[in-house]
Parts: sequence; C-alpha cells; structure tokens
Amino acid sequence: AYGPTFAKPTYLERHLATDELFVLLVGEATLFVGEEMKSVKLEQGRLYNVRRATWHQIAVTPGTKVLVVENAGDVKTEKRPLTNELQ
Repeated sequence: AYGPTFAKPTYLERHLATDELFVLLVGEATLFVGEEMKSVKLEQGRLYNVRRATWHQIAVTPGTKVLVVENAGDVKTEKRPLTNELQ
C-alpha cells in the first residue's frame, strides 16, 4: 500500500536469499531494477519477479496497492541509500 517510504524512495534493497514478486493491484507504480536503475512501469495484474541479489525499489502513487511475495524467514536484505537517482 501507499506510504511515504514508497512515494519517494530513499534507498535500494536486495535480498540475498530470495526472489521478490510484485503484482500491481490498484493505482500506479514504477519498479526500479538493477545497478542501472532501469525503470519499469507496472501493469495491473501482471507479475514482476526481481531475482535474488538484484538491487531494486518500488515507487507508488497515493491509493496504490501492490501485492509483494517473498520467502518467509531470514531473507538477508541489504540496503543502499539513494543519492539523486529517483529523487
């Protein structure tokens, strides 16, 4: 769901032990993926898989709902602050 963290992301993350799956349910969202920060505008109902150990972040508009699926337990997440890439 929408929140300040996802309106204007301040960090990238990657999960070393699991892929992460995103499905846009309602609203607008953009997924930023990889070292090159490739932007992908999500389409409603489509599955987007971010492979294990890939830097990523999602940005959403107010009212947006996104289903996020990943393995439970210790996903070994690393975070890296953003400078101006998405701001």
